[in-house]
Amino acid sequence: MSRLVAAVVPIGVGMLVGAVIVIRSVVSPDSAFATWTATPSTPNPALVEAVRDGCQSPPGPDWTAADHAYFADMATLPLVVVDQRGRGAVALFAERRAEGQASMMCLSVADEDGQVMAGGGGSSTGARETPAIGPLRLFTANRNRSEWGTITAYAGSIEPGVTQVIVERNTGSGVIASLSNGYFVAWWPGDAYATRIIAYGPGRSVLAEIGNNGWDFVDDDPDPSPGFVTPSPSDSIGE
Repeated sequence: MSRLVAAVVPIGVGMLVGAVIVIRSVVSPDSAFATWTATPSTPNPALVEAVRDGCQSPPGPDWTAADHAYFADMATLPLVVVDQRGRGAVALFAERRAEGQASMMCLSVADEDGQVMAGGGGSSTGARETPAIGPLRLFTANRNRSEWGTITAYAGSIEPGVTQVIVERNTGSGVIASLSNGYFVAWWPGDAYATRIIAYGPGRSVLAEIGNNGWDFVDDDPDPSPGFVTPSPSDSIGE
């Protein structure tokens, strides 16, 4: 089961949002992703706390009982990775269950004044990991469109010994994933998709290489309003 959430919600640090509502973002599309980099940064503690509160806030009163039960379950997932790049971050809440991976990803962006906006995301339960065994496994990919622009994200699990994961894209450049608690996440602005994901160990030894599990979003419509600033070549890595 998978669900998408397409809300833009302003959240203050340490404040829980009581409902999922859709409003106009105070973060302009041109600035939302202008600070994005292909190498992640250390997550800002204030942003992490705001992401946790915003992503795990309950649905509104008009949602069905089934929706409330589903999001109550999602709210129990532990926060395992925050992939911060500039002023934007994607948080992954996840755990491996008997029926597969349960996960939720959520985007947040801080404006120049530090106000954090929680954006759209997606969640799923019973996701199959591909491959089923190995040091590097992919179990979800997400493409989210908002008035900030489009973001694409991939997430999976890793085993001990993996020291770096690089996601190669169809644009010819790569993105270094954030690693934590046995999981990886990498996100970027725009319609590029992953073509290969590589796990490295000590001494830059290659531990595993996997594909995108068919998640290339080629049937999606292109970004209807690309408002972000395309990163410069100095922000990209790869051969």
